[in-house]
Amino acid sequence: MQINTNGLDMGDLTKNFSEWEFKVSEGYPLLAAQIVITPAERSQLLCVCKFFLQPLRNYVGTITVTSGKRTRLLNIAVDGAENSDHLWSANPVRIGAIAVDITCEHLNLAEKWLIERRDMLRHLVIYRDRKFFHLGFPANDNQYGKVTRA
Repeated sequence: MQINTNGLDMGDLTKNFSEWEFKVSEGYPLLAAQIVITPAERSQLLCVCKFFLQPLRNYVGTITVTSGKRTRLLNIAVDGAENSDHLWSANPVRIGAIAVDITCEHLNLAEKWLIERRDMLRHLVIYRDRKFFHLGFPANDNQYGKVTRA
């Protein structure tokens, strides 16, 4: 992690995002510690951060990644879908898909921004009662823009 002259964290992917943020699980930190992001996944993640998450952060302020990449064991532990996009390149159904769950202080503002840009997403799930968004980024299946409210 780099620190800028103002003492704020600087990301290694973009100004405000670092790879370590996508290897997270609040309930299972030991399983999250086993996550390895491959060079190909890092390239995809860099694009996701540069062209989507950083602009969203610039618009709404601080964003917290609550779930990024998962190992199979972590996915089972959190009761994730069998072929969850959180498996990233280990997903046999949608190779190349990336999923990220995020939360922020300004949920209504973020929701508006996300809906306006849903065509850049494979899938957007809005969990209003749990106060987070599931962002599914496209794989090679040409599915874009699906919005679900849960």
